[in-house]
Amino acid sequence: MYHHHTLRAELLLRCPKALSTERVPVRVEAEERRVHALMQVGRAMASTADYEQALAALIRTISELLNVESAGFMLYDPERSELVLQQPAFGFDDPERIAAYHVPLRDGGNAVKVFLSGRPYLTNDAAGDSRLIRRFVDLFDAHAILTVPLIVEDQAIGVCHAINKRGGPFTDEDLELLNVIAPLLAVSVQSAHLFRQVRAQGRQLERAIFLQRELSQTAFDAPGMGPLAERLADLVNRPVMVLDPALRPLAASRWRDEVQVPQARLYPAVQNICLQVVGAAAVVPWRSGFLMLLPATPENLARDLDVAADLLDRLHAAAERVGPGARVHLAVSSPVRTTRELGHGLHEAEQALELARRLNIADRPLAFEHLGVYRILLDGGGSQHRHDFVEDALGPLGRYDIEHGTALVTTLRAYVEADYNANETARRLYVHPNTLSYRLRAIRRLLGGDPARGDLRLTVELALKLKDLPRLSAAPGADAR
Repeated sequence: MYHHHTLRAELLLRCPKALSTERVPVRVEAEERRVHALMQVGRAMASTADYEQALAALIRTISELLNVESAGFMLYDPERSELVLQQPAFGFDDPERIAAYHVPLRDGGNAVKVFLSGRPYLTNDAAGDSRLIRRFVDLFDAHAILTVPLIVEDQAIGVCHAINKRGGPFTDEDLELLNVIAPLLAVSVQSAHLFRQVRAQGRQLERAIFLQRELSQTAFDAPGMGPLAERLADLVNRPVMVLDPALRPLAASRWRDEVQVPQARLYPAVQNICLQVVGAAAVVPWRSGFLMLLPATPENLARDLDVAADLLDRLHAAAERVGPGARVHLAVSSPVRTTRELGHGLHEAEQALELARRLNIADRPLAFEHLGVYRILLDGGGSQHRHDFVEDALGPLGRYDIEHGTALVTTLRAYVEADYNANETARRLYVHPNTLSYRLRAIRRLLGGDPARGDLRLTVELALKLKDLPRLSAAPGADAR
């Protein structure tokens, strides 16, 4: 009996030792793989300082280590609160295609969840995984995906995706390996990104120093705003107007070349009207009309439109005196807060003006923010306008879903796909008709109308298509978000 207990004790002590010995080669092999991976990433880090070349080197390293088709990085843009795909990625180096893919945090999806939670994710069934954004799967032909967070000093900066393992499915060991090298990848990407910013700022600084030197020499040789405006116009090869803080012109160069008849005869009247209505304005000739820089109230579009309507009435009267029967159209951009946004604001105003001319809208000013679906039809492929259009149309539903854990966007999509048949929609969603009625009331309230009627129907249907349209820029001129 005593011998029996001793034997059992020996067996219980020896079995773990035997099992541990068998696992040693496996642990050593895994550790060697980790060390090799870290060394490879380190070599890729040191290979180049160029941002895109650095990303390409890291992607090649990830592809070799994990035996995958490709990889890509998405970095967080705090100004727009979205994850933005970096170039190159997933075997593509097309700037338009890459720039078209960005995911607002409010939209959710796999990348956003990994970024916010800090937890990696693996799936070998991308097509059937509801966590993944369909657009990502279709755009990059992803069948299996590994995603890990990129974290620097406890601060998430983005995510790294590896897609489509060759010769089999992803394993937990693959996910562990990518997670091990993720901190080094994060530091590498951030360093390359910062270096690119510093280099771009350096070029801007060199240009600014050159312009300052040239303008200083001009001011020394020929004092006054006139010579400065002429020299600056020569340096930038653009018409130049110098304004005081009240937006009153102090000097100009090359603008006379832009003025046409009867535009030249109307120019003084436009300037005086702007001063009378808003008290301060910069008015410059622009193509066959005028570009006016006016004070705005960003949170009160209605007030700005009232001011614009007053301007338009007076401009009509002035134009009639200069040339009877003249047609005057007035278009208004979104508020511009910085000089960097001036070009974007000009583009918006031109889009609205084009629509006003096509539809012969001359009795009222037309605001870009009121273009609705026409913004997409006229834009000719601008991804930013498509993004803004989808946000304007579906954003209230998406934000409500995130805040309340509902599925209003999914419900609206099913409602549209069921040709606005409530009973069929309830059947497709496996919900009670009363539940669907409650959701539809919430949708109408948030959208400000019935999505099955009028212009809102067209807007909603187009926004849903743009939201999920695959291969956004696979072909030039293709409609995509």
